[in-house]
Amino acid sequence: AGTVAEVGEGVSGYAVGDRVVMSGPEDFAPGWRVDGGYATKCLGMASGLIRLADNVSFVQGAAASDAGMTSYGAVMLSGELKPGQKVGIVGLGGLGMTGARIAVVNGAEVYGAEPNREAWDHARSLGVKEAVADVAELAPFNLDLIVDFAGFGTTTAGAIAAVRPGGLVVQVGLGKTEATISTAMLTGKAVTLRGSRGGMPGAVAGVLGHIERGELEIAAATVGFDDIPAALDRLRQGGVVGGLVAVP
Repeated sequence: AGTVAEVGEGVSGYAVGDRVVMSGPEDFAPGWRVDGGYATKCLGMASGLIRLADNVSFVQGAAASDAGMTSYGAVMLSGELKPGQKVGIVGLGGLGMTGARIAVVNGAEVYGAEPNREAWDHARSLGVKEAVADVAELAPFNLDLIVDFAGFGTTTAGAIAAVRPGGLVVQVGLGKTEATISTAMLTGKAVTLRGSRGGMPGAVAGVLGHIERGELEIAAATVGFDDIPAALDRLRQGGVVGGLVAVP
């Protein structure tokens, strides 16, 4: 996220100084398919830019293009959330907290599963109705949708067991890259299990809209560009709450 420094030949609709978020396209996304993820300036395609409102900081804009759009895509697009639904969020870390808040502001009754009880009060302050320690404890709430931001194998199986018959489980987290599930339960309950990742069209714009309206703030700390290696080490060690945004 930043300001347009130069406009290429033939580009219309943008001018030097415009505040924007870079949102792809996927085959030309800095830090994903092309260089520039850790650059103070990088080349982008006009088709992948989204205007950033004046009341949204560059830090929040950048966070929206990563953690925000992953959570929004899982809850609203893959999860097909509808107002009035009962929704479970598994894992109340950075992605899960953002996903829980997105579900709340879109009219869902939200429940969280998180073993770290220190996160419960914050979750409730975001509108989560109740928090439990284990995904199995979500079963009594008769949930229409469960989004698993943890993905530790047992959480996937637990979500299938806990969601209502005919419900939807969306898998986002990759705490472990394999899971053993009960296909008898999946079939017998007619549960849909769906994978979700970042980069879904419309997700960045959707989450930026919530931020612009004051409905959402993504947990994000800032680091200097020289501190990126140390910040990556903190991420590997699990010592980060929310996300990290590098600022010049």
